Amino acid sequence: MQSPADWPILVISVVGSILLVEVVRRVLIRVGRKWALARHLVELELPVRHHVERQNEPFTHVVFPECGVVSIVAGSSEDSIEVGIIGREGFTDLLGVLGAETSPHNCFVQVAGEGFQIGTSIFRGIMEESATLRASVNSNIRNVIVQASGTALANG
Repeated sequence: MQSPADWPILVISVVGSILLVEVVRRVLIRVGRKWALARHLVELELPVRHHVERQNEPFTHVVFPECGVVSIVAGSSEDSIEVGIIGREGFTDLLGVLGAETSPHNCFVQVAGEGFQIGTSIFRGIMEESATLRASVNSNIRNVIVQASGTALANG
């Protein structure tokens, strides 16, 4: 495994997360604290049924899937519906990034893969410093909202 000093090179050349590659590229160029985002990323295995968010529990980490699929599921254990999916184009913990304390949904790995994670509070702090990162995050959140509407309609 490469040392944290080498992570920006690793992230830009290897990671499959489309959003993460773009965000890292822009943030590495523009954030005053060089390598601010990349130095906090931790590689993560994403086995099937692994929960990345649990309903009514505090947000802890933002996960960027490199490969695999994460399902966003609304409702209770008796009555639930998939309202969205997250793949290499996005990230989990959307509401936590926006400042919410707990998740209204369950998010779990539906197709095994790998990715990177960063602490939610660390990600929020870096986002506050970078208009570029905020713009990328907001764009992704808009896309997830549109996707969730269509997914809920199709699955409802």
